[in-house]
Amino acid sequence: RSGEPCKVTIRVLLLDALQGLEPPADEEAQPVEGLRRLEVSVTAVDHLPKMDSLFGTCDPFVTLAFAGETHQTTVRSKTYNASWDEPRTFEVDKSGVGPLKLQVLDFDIASSNDLVGEVDIDQDLMQRIFRAPLYWTAEAKLEVLDGKGHPVVGKDKQR
Repeated sequence: RSGEPCKVTIRVLLLDALQGLEPPADEEAQPVEGLRRLEVSVTAVDHLPKMDSLFGTCDPFVTLAFAGETHQTTVRSKTYNASWDEPRTFEVDKSGVGPLKLQVLDFDIASSNDLVGEVDIDQDLMQRIFRAPLYWTAEAKLEVLDGKGHPVVGKDKQR
């Protein structure tokens, strides 16, 4: 399917202490006091580009940065379509809710890792997710953008 974007799939679960990533309407939002835990799982990255000149594949992993914490997935070797089942938990109070930033990187053993692309979920959406009812969950596929804001095109010529 030509023109298909490179996408990262994430799942979000709101715990005590997204239909797309769209939380319930504000009238259903709960008043929030104290800490809440936000569980974010990167479940897949599809249509990755060729990153390693020697072997011609990609060794992807994803970093997740939110509320002053950074987590990362494990590295998947030599693939253009990676999958994970690795929930990452962020503890945050209402004053600490900012944007969620995901970086898709290519692991390199002999040099620094290469940036494949990024996904940014803005602060407004993250605040609405934070105020959603407890145990609310959603999953979405989000387009991966390069450093210039263009969609990343995979080895299979799909984006």
